[in-house]
Amino acid sequence: MNKIISLIILTIFSIHSMADATITTPTKMKLDELLSLVQKSKIVQMAEFERQMSLFKHKEIKALDYGKLDLKIQGLTTNHSGAVFTMKLNERVIQGSDFAIAGINNPDSRESYESKITFSLPLYTGGKISSYKKITKKLVAISNLSKKDMINQKSYEVKKGFYSIILLKNLITQITNIKTNTLFLRESVKQMRIEGYATKTDILLLDARIAEMDSLVHQLQTNKELIFHFISFLTSTKVTDISYDDSMIDIRFNDILDSDILTQNIDIQKANKAIEIKREQLSISRSGYLPQIGLMAEYGSNDEKLFKNFHDHDYYIVGVGASWNIFSGGATLNNTERSKVDLLKQQTTLSYAKEGLLLKADDIRTKIKNLNYKLNALAKEQEYKKEIFENFKESHKEQRASMNDVLLHQSHYIQTVMKIEENQNLKFTEIFKFQTLIEDK
Repeated sequence: MNKIISLIILTIFSIHSMADATITTPTKMKLDELLSLVQKSKIVQMAEFERQMSLFKHKEIKALDYGKLDLKIQGLTTNHSGAVFTMKLNERVIQGSDFAIAGINNPDSRESYESKITFSLPLYTGGKISSYKKITKKLVAISNLSKKDMINQKSYEVKKGFYSIILLKNLITQITNIKTNTLFLRESVKQMRIEGYATKTDILLLDARIAEMDSLVHQLQTNKELIFHFISFLTSTKVTDISYDDSMIDIRFNDILDSDILTQNIDIQKANKAIEIKREQLSISRSGYLPQIGLMAEYGSNDEKLFKNFHDHDYYIVGVGASWNIFSGGATLNNTERSKVDLLKQQTTLSYAKEGLLLKADDIRTKIKNLNYKLNALAKEQEYKKEIFENFKESHKEQRASMNDVLLHQSHYIQTVMKIEENQNLKFTEIFKFQTLIEDK
């Protein structure tokens, strides 16, 4: 029986690690309320921050369409001959004496202030900016999907824990009822001993069984508390009890078509977005063969004192420039070919992921089918073993069976009860796991 107990505890729920969580007042909650809290949990908030950062990056790239406007003000003091002459030239105050040898070689220290505003705008980049905008937009879509996936996974953990608690509560109730019946049996055996039809050993065997059931209930209660701790961690709410009705146990497995799984699975959607990104990266690589054209306009003024004669000394510059790399030693070609291979790799990865996803779906379907069969068989087995146990109790009263025989068959009955709860929990886990294969709308 100890092996069954250990298996139940291991199967019911596995908690690998728990971090400290900010916990609020203890609360008894429904499943819908817990799932709602998951969407506000800290780990989902972190996914939301990632989504917002990707959105900011997209807006940053989009801003390139509007160009760049810079304001620059700087003041200089120098006696450098070339710098002083340039200052006077820019300020339009050059005089004939400034060309004298002494004036050029040994100028007095001079201050000069430059104020200018510069506008630059990329006119043509070979499609590079357009591709970057598409990439960042797809990254936003991927971060949205990542957030949904996080909610899906944490909701799965909460649902698994919630139903594990229901099953544990039911199992504790059944074991407690069996213990109560065993206590009644003990009282009956005590009377039989007085009459000489039972022995002290019979009573000791019953006491040992009662102690064993107390230990079992304690282990189940402890495991239930661990699951409550984990749910509290997932929801950042101190959950000490759950609200449910017995009809919730009757969960139907809603199968869906493979084609729907392939379109609704979040990982597949993300992989499709990744392929689209690889295509845009290929376009960026090819843009290395194309020219880059930009517009620049500047307006400013140079003065010996800041803004003293701004309009008298102002200037403007307007220009269009182009650059075109005509030779890079094969670097552009290598980048393009590498992008092609990267795209093929991503497409192959997606194809492989689809095959793996359908294999996982088939695996879950098969497990659920097998668990349904086992549960039906165990239900019949439980009924028979309970009847056998009751028959041996009656036989003991008639001194046709020993107390060892009675407790042996009671043990068989308890093991079957626990197997039913164990397999029911496995079935729920597989159903909830199947639900994570598609996006939770």
